[in-house]
Amino acid sequence: MEYMLLFILGLIIGILLVPIVIYLRAKNTGWDDSNIFNVFRVLCHLALHPNDFTKMQYEDGKKPFWYLTKDEFSEVVDSRPLS
Repeated sequence: MEYMLLFILGLIIGILLVPIVIYLRAKNTGWDDSNIFNVFRVLCHLALHPNDFTKMQYEDGKKPFWYLTKDEFSEVVDSRPLS
């Protein structure tokens, strides 16, 4: 019974805290200054269209997820063991 109560309490706290943490992180880094719901609109769009991760870019043209179209071991990670 205790485990079920802990699960339900954790689920409720998670549902409340995750959006708050996402919003505060976006506001504190200067990512969004127009609307509280823009952060959630982007997350919902990417949940429905995961291929758009590779198409996103900043205003200056840099891509935040440049590594998603590359091979992790041969093109992204530069520090591999010699042996």
